[in-house]
Amino acid sequence: MRIGASPLRVLAIVALSLLAAGCATPPPKPAFVAYGTAGTFGYSDTRLADDLYQVTYVTPYIRTATDEAGRTAELAQQKQQAYELALWRAAQLAEKAGYPAMQVETVDPGTAILDQIVLSEGIASSTAGRHPLGSLTWNLNEARHVYALRLRYEYIKSANPWPTLHAYWSDSATQDFNIAAALFSIVPGPDQPTWALVDGRIQTNAKLRTERTLTIWVDAKIDRFRIYLEPCEVRFSKIELLVPAS
Repeated sequence: MRIGASPLRVLAIVALSLLAAGCATPPPKPAFVAYGTAGTFGYSDTRLADDLYQVTYVTPYIRTATDEAGRTAELAQQKQQAYELALWRAAQLAEKAGYPAMQVETVDPGTAILDQIVLSEGIASSTAGRHPLGSLTWNLNEARHVYALRLRYEYIKSANPWPTLHAYWSDSATQDFNIAAALFSIVPGPDQPTWALVDGRIQTNAKLRTERTLTIWVDAKIDRFRIYLEPCEVRFSKIELLVPAS
């Protein structure tokens, strides 16, 4: 199984539809289910070769913001959540087939190199405006293959109701940070109601003031990664690397 040069290829598909504003909020439903089990959403997988699976996750229909900025942010958030659920299913298939495991290594959030960021008691506060953004950079001990970065974080305050987290990674010996190795995650701020997974169930009008998990697929040899923050306060509780098992 593989994703590029890795164990598995994953395809996440987002289905998006507006619900009428006057509709009652539907009861929560489990999100990690096979497609068709609980409705027209869920994961499915197709074996394309002995060592290759295609995994798809289709999101449920949801209520979205009426303004363009809110709609764009919610769509980006759902794509990320669909990717997370597809990756979860991919991990199940890899484990079942007995393919080599990944291992998780932690990175101390407090070891970041700060640029226009104040870090206190795990909370990063951006002191910059929007141009340029403040950043946190973590350097690894050596260049190594990293399958993914996993961030566990929580927005405490945000000037933007739909804040964007900008993530970059690179091998400093061969390249600078650039858009080809980057991911931008747009999520609702702590006071912005939105669609979300809460305790494994789909809520359509949630306000997320709790910890989030963002998995960033890297699948490359790197020795550093950087997070740019808009004006906000963010608590980074844990940073993890998914790397080949030793």
